[in-house]
Amino acid sequence: MIKRAPIRGWVLLAAVMLVLAACSRDAGDAPAILAPVEQGDGRLEWAGMQPCADCDGIETRLALVRESGKRSFVLTETYLAERPVRFVSSGRWEREADLLELQADDGARLNYALLGDGSLQPRDGRGRRLAGNDADGLLVPVTSSPRR
Repeated sequence: MIKRAPIRGWVLLAAVMLVLAACSRDAGDAPAILAPVEQGDGRLEWAGMQPCADCDGIETRLALVRESGKRSFVLTETYLAERPVRFVSSGRWEREADLLELQADDGARLNYALLGDGSLQPRDGRGRRLAGNDADGLLVPVTSSPRR
């Protein structure tokens, strides 16, 4: 006769495995996509289309730069309408876990979550998801250039 392990034993084993898997990832590690700007001088760029209530969309391009230890960004947003309007802002950026925080020179603050596939998702001032479709406004990586 085959004895079966009690269900509680399997549940406990699964819980221990989950805890060990969670502990194996160092929370301080930079996601791989950020390596060019976290480990030295470099530049990363993302691009995408943001939703717009009164235009056809907002073509967005974000560049993160690290040069001589200084972190800066340039955000270019082009409102697509009969007469397109372009806005460019710049400032400094910081990373807190998987959240990028942009502080523009004019005082504006923007947050983006770094997703597992390397794309960026706009977030509110507290880092929470914005209402709407999760695919709305995603910025996908387009270039990466480390400088050594």
